[in-house]
Amino acid sequence: MKFVYTILFFTDTLVLVLLSYLLFKLLDQGGSRSSILLLAAALVLSILLLIYFFNRYLKLPPHKSGS
Repeated sequence: MKFVYTILFFTDTLVLVLLSYLLFKLLDQGGSRSSILLLAAALVLSILLLIYFFNRYLKLPPHKSGS
């Protein structure tokens, strides 16, 4: 299960980078307020998902090899 949370965490990190790029590009081009607000909300949601995935990852018990 830790493997799944690791994949989700890094996927969400890539989404966060993409959303940041789009927000800066939109700010540079002078985008509409609604588009900027929507991207900012998506960034906040992505950060909250990162925190959630990291928290769930830490709460999982360590994997024991063997039987």
